[in-house]
Amino acid sequence: MFPAIGFVVLIAMVFGGFALTGGALGPVLHALPHEMLIIGGAAVGALIIGNSGRELKALGGGFVKVLKGPKYKKQDYLDVIFLVSKLMKLLRIDGPIALEPHVEDPKSSAIFAEYPRLLADHSLTNLIADTLRLVVVSSGTLDVHAVEEVMDNAIKTHHHEVAEPQHALQNLADALPALGIVAAVLGVVKTMGSIDKPP
Repeated sequence: MFPAIGFVVLIAMVFGGFALTGGALGPVLHALPHEMLIIGGAAVGALIIGNSGRELKALGGGFVKVLKGPKYKKQDYLDVIFLVSKLMKLLRIDGPIALEPHVEDPKSSAIFAEYPRLLADHSLTNLIADTLRLVVVSSGTLDVHAVEEVMDNAIKTHHHEVAEPQHALQNLADALPALGIVAAVLGVVKTMGSIDKPP
């Protein structure tokens, strides 16, 4: 909703400001479709050239996420705390052997099944299961700082993968001024080509 409102405000302010300063909108509106075709087409082409198919697919998914809004609600954060608390309680009371089946196959775990929204998030489920798997394998003798370091690295890797579409879009945004200049130069070339013609 907000991106659509922002887009309307942007168009109204740019063209409204231009008209209020005495600019004639007729020539601008006449050239606008062709200029947008040149700039937009060059931008899409540059985006395709500069990124892999996987990155382009992730970029499309990113646009959908922006339009849908936040994925997580307050209850999801509470559910993560409850889930990890139940798993840690199981580890403390029944030991690592009782916890092992839950972290080896979270999809068939009765504890994970209590939180279907969390179970559907594979990256979150893998983070919890992989971290607790370290605790199970070490039989509780693992250093707390080592677990923290493993979790930090997993989160950094996940954030890096999630941010790839943003980097692709940022690279495109950095190139757009140059593409706009190309379109402007083409407009000047077209104008110079018809300078000797009658108005």
